[in-house]
Amino acid sequence: MRVLLNANPLAPNNVPFNSFDEALRSRPAWITSGQAVFAPEVTAYRLRFNLPEKNLIRILVSADERYQLFMNGQLIGRGPERGSDRIWFYETYDLDLLAGHNTFVAIVWQLGEIGPQAQVGLANGFLLEAEGKFSEIISTRSATWEAKPVNGVTFGMPTFSRLETAWFVEPIQTTDRENCPWGIEMGEGDNWHPTVVRREDIASPYGLQALHVLHPASLPSQLYSQRDNGRVRYIANGTWNDVEVIEVVSGISLQTEEAIWQKLLDEDKPLQIPSHTRRQVIIDVEDYVCAYPQIQLSGGKGSRLMIGWSEALYEDVAGQIKGQRDQVEGRAFVALCRDVIVSDGGMGRRFEPLWWRAGRFIQLLIETSDESLTIDAFHLMETRYPLEMQSRFSSSDIRLNKLIPVALRGLQMCAHETFMDCPYYEQLMYVGDSRLESLTTFVITQDERLPRKAVTMFGVSRLPNGFTQARYPSRDIQVIPPFSLWWIGMVYDYALWRGDLPFIVGLLPGVRAIVDGFLEHVQSDNLLKAPDGWNFSDWVAGWPLGVPPDGFDGVSGLLNWHLVYALGLAVRLEEWCGDLLIAQRWQNWCEKIASAISTSF
Repeated sequence: MRVLLNANPLAPNNVPFNSFDEALRSRPAWITSGQAVFAPEVTAYRLRFNLPEKNLIRILVSADERYQLFMNGQLIGRGPERGSDRIWFYETYDLDLLAGHNTFVAIVWQLGEIGPQAQVGLANGFLLEAEGKFSEIISTRSATWEAKPVNGVTFGMPTFSRLETAWFVEPIQTTDRENCPWGIEMGEGDNWHPTVVRREDIASPYGLQALHVLHPASLPSQLYSQRDNGRVRYIANGTWNDVEVIEVVSGISLQTEEAIWQKLLDEDKPLQIPSHTRRQVIIDVEDYVCAYPQIQLSGGKGSRLMIGWSEALYEDVAGQIKGQRDQVEGRAFVALCRDVIVSDGGMGRRFEPLWWRAGRFIQLLIETSDESLTIDAFHLMETRYPLEMQSRFSSSDIRLNKLIPVALRGLQMCAHETFMDCPYYEQLMYVGDSRLESLTTFVITQDERLPRKAVTMFGVSRLPNGFTQARYPSRDIQVIPPFSLWWIGMVYDYALWRGDLPFIVGLLPGVRAIVDGFLEHVQSDNLLKAPDGWNFSDWVAGWPLGVPPDGFDGVSGLLNWHLVYALGLAVRLEEWCGDLLIAQRWQNWCEKIASAISTSF
């Protein structure tokens, strides 16, 4: 069972010690395979151990970059919750372990530069720290863990011509079942070897910071539940050359096969595809969904199956015009996000990608070899933050009533381990999006954990000039100065809607740093000169890159008024938290800049 902690037992100073020898025995430690590995790659870690008696054990688990944890072959958790170089999360599980033989297996992967831009990696490895009397025989700092590479799983990137780069899309996962170690989640197979221990925080009394700054997970488990598979919209003999962009030819759909495929989706009735056959199948999920696709195959050695996703089909093969979003025939299916499976001919081979996919339409491209292939089952396991609407909304305008379910679905699809600007493409948390997502969350539910994480993460992202990063976590640094002002708005919103005074007091140093950073750019005439960075305000026609007039390196009226607005929020925050001296300072600046704006514009 997953649990959330209020304290941080893995904080370096929580367990004092008198010597390095004591630190080696008492402090948590990471393990690695001990072999040279380069991202993208997948490694399995295994621990076989015997317990003299049944016992409830608490374990704290993390990995770099991601993990799936199995106990005796059963999936018990995924993680770690998405963090950064400044806050790295770990999950906590309370497990009932049986007396006798038990096996932990962790599947850990790092994607590096081809992973989602929001996925940060620092140094590969796995960490498990157990509490209680059996901690020595379980924890990675002391137990006899083993590792082996997970061969047969490779990653690549889309090559769609209109994109100079596809860095923001989750990479394509290819699973070659001929080379995959079956049963690895049970710890089966050969060629396991001892791991190497990496101790990161034993010198913390001397002020040396660990590479991974460990914090307990702040969010509950993500939703993971089976949903309706949708409706078959198109079946054709395959004629594709490029699996990434395929035209959906009108008038050739094999309607006689639609009922057979629909029974696979609705009733798990196995479907057999003859040898040397190609099929293009398009499924309409009839809603936007973020999900792990699951498919089980039997036979068909050498068959190749691709599962591609799209938000909508395009009117043109260049992928520029979506048009009516529910149209299929006569359109082009552009599958930037996709998974590829090569069958080994075994029975009941189950596939699920390491990361979820997003969209409304799913395209199956199937090409069999010398043997027929049977699809035993196809499921969608929906995943997102467990955000539900606890409030009610009604209006005399029926159009607004119809809009609410659509708006709620949009918010849910952009809520995962962070808020996201979009689930299909960037998967990045931006200040500008997150303020609106947080405000909406405050209105519809009592659950404040995701907005709290958002405001916290942006707070720790601050740069030496005082500004927050525009999107965070992220492998690169982007500065949008107006977004730093919107972060002050996020702090104010949290204070207004949730009233957590100690939390807000802890954020005030960040608010003050941002205000001081902007005041550095206020000239002798009391007007703000555009600071360095992308001074984006809105996508307005005639504003290059969304930057208002004089917003690149001049004096913009809009940016000046934005600073006045944020100063007003900062005044109210300081007054509420009791620092009237700073509140008066900000008020004086607010009045001086507003007066200068009124005179100059």
